[in-house]
Amino acid sequence: MIFVSIAAGAEVLGSAIVLVEVQLLNDGVISQLLTVVAGIMITLSVIELLPHGYAKFRTKGERTH
Repeated sequence: MIFVSIAAGAEVLGSAIVLVEVQLLNDGVISQLLTVVAGIMITLSVIELLPHGYAKFRTKGERTH
């Protein structure tokens, strides 16, 4: 739930920044921002999914919930 709140807040903040600073956004800035966002999403996916997958592997397919 905490990650959902952080993600929602980041989207609101990001859209507000784009509305205010639309003149500063060129292809280079957009590609850098997308790179940062992709890194964050990959990191969160690994942090959240890897422990669950490892636990499932160790229990040989039994439900971990």
